[in-house]
Formats: sequence, structure tokens, C-alpha cells
Amino acid sequence: MNKLLVILTILLVYPFFATSQVSINSRYSIGKLLIDGDGDNTSTIPTSVQLENDVIFNVSTLNEAILGIGGTPYNSAQLSLNATNKALGLNIVNLTSGLDLTTVPSPSNGLTVYNKDSSIDDGVYFFLDNEWAKMTTNIYAGSFMNLLNLQAPDVVTRPITQTQLSAELYSAGTELNFISTDNGTIKILEDGAYSFNMHLSGTVSSGSSEYAYYYVFLVNATLHSVLDSYTIALKPNNNAPQTASVFLNANFTKDDEVKIYICHEDTNNRTWTLKSSSPGSTDLIRSYMVFWKL
Repeated sequence: MNKLLVILTILLVYPFFATSQVSINSRYSIGKLLIDGDGDNTSTIPTSVQLENDVIFNVSTLNEAILGIGGTPYNSAQLSLNATNKALGLNIVNLTSGLDLTTVPSPSNGLTVYNKDSSIDDGVYFFLDNEWAKMTTNIYAGSFMNLLNLQAPDVVTRPITQTQLSAELYSAGTELNFISTDNGTIKILEDGAYSFNMHLSGTVSSGSSEYAYYYVFLVNATLHSVLDSYTIALKPNNNAPQTASVFLNANFTKDDEVKIYICHEDTNNRTWTLKSSSPGSTDLIRSYMVFWKL
């Protein structure tokens, strides 16, 4: 008889516990479980300041566990971080390489860590298909393609002599500043090979020569050296739009600064005025560059 009473009591009480709300350090309940760090909630609808020290566990509308830190959890997120002055701190590890499978034992796809002071670059890495890949933090890092328009004002080419050309004296020319997040400066964020494809468009001044030659230099400004160059031959009409494509390739090291210069053959002195444009412009008569990491 006593056993029967115990069983009946459990059956009657269990639904209460199964559906009840639990609060720790608070007289008020929020969600399925509330931990009020400072015990400062004064009602069932605490202020945003009172929520800052709360941890709230709840169940979503799809019967999924959701957790909110510093605020109520979002129904569409498993974990909601609500502070406006705090960051998510990733585990700091020392990966031996991108193929390291032991520092983080048996890693699964999607795991994310911060790698520091190891044999590979510092940064945030995610695991995918048996290797760690570094997350890039700039639009022109990694394998992303980047479209940069020529920065105003329009660029007018300068002459270069044969002696200067033989010595690759790129500074005789005019620098092409393409609009980037660093106000025209292109800084390499990862070691590797890069390709630069330029669409140069503008008008050529009048002159008697049938052909006009222009020289483009790809420069590692950090080392003050020419890494690649390109010769453009035009048969221009006077003051008519002229367009040419330029392809340059080179290896760069992280933190190298890239500069591009253009000049024209001094014997005919037919200047080429390259048309600049604002970010987002799609005008056909404009100069722009696309580059990417190979």
C-alpha cells in the first residue's frame, strides 16, 4: 500500500516539475531556468541593465534548447550573447600546420579556434575536410576577387626614356591609385601568388606617330622593386577613347605594399589620360582593376 502511495505521488507531482520554471537567486521566473547573477531582478520583466548579469535557459517554439547570456535568448538561435561591449572569446591553440589533427583531437567540420604563436600565421581558423583554413579579414585577401576603380583625379601618363626603361625606373611614370579600403593602398595580407587584371580606358592626345607605346610596372613598394611589367601598343585616333587590358602576376609576402605605375614612350609624347570613377561605377569609359590570390 505504501509503495502504491509513493507511485501515485510521483505521478501527480512529476508533471509539475516537468513543466515548472526554476529561478536561482531570484524570486521571479523567466524561461525554464533563470540564474540572476546579482539577484537584482525586481519583476518578471527585468530591465536591460538587470538582464546583463542573467543567464536564461528556455525552449524554442520547435522544442529546441536555447540559451541567453546577458539577455533573453532569441528563438532562432541556440546561443544568444547580448552584451554590447563584450566579445566572443575563442579557444587559443598552437596549431603545428593546417593539417594538424592532434592539437585539437579528432576535429570535426565547422570547429573554430584562434591560432597564436605557432608555425603558421596567427588568426582565426575553421576546420573543413581534414584541414584548418584561415579566415581572412579583408576583401582582397584569400581567393576573393576584388574590383577597384581608379581613384580621382584622372591619371595622365608621363614620358620615360629608353635608358630609364632599360633600368626599369618606374618612378618616371605616374602611379595608378585604385580605390580600396585603405585609400588607394593595396597591402598584401597573405603570402602567395597574385594576379592583377587592369582595364585601362581614356583618351590619347593628338600627335603625328601612328603607334603609341605605354609601359605598366607592377611594383613591390616595400622592396622598391619591379616584379612584372607590360607593354601596351595603341594605334590611336586623336582624342578618341582608347582601351587596353593589362595582365600582371607576381609573388608577394604578407604586409608587402603593391604599387602600379604607367608611362608613355618619350619619343612621341602622346599622353594617355586614364578615366577615374567613383566606387560602384559601371561606366564603360573608366579604368579599373580586378585582382585575386591564385
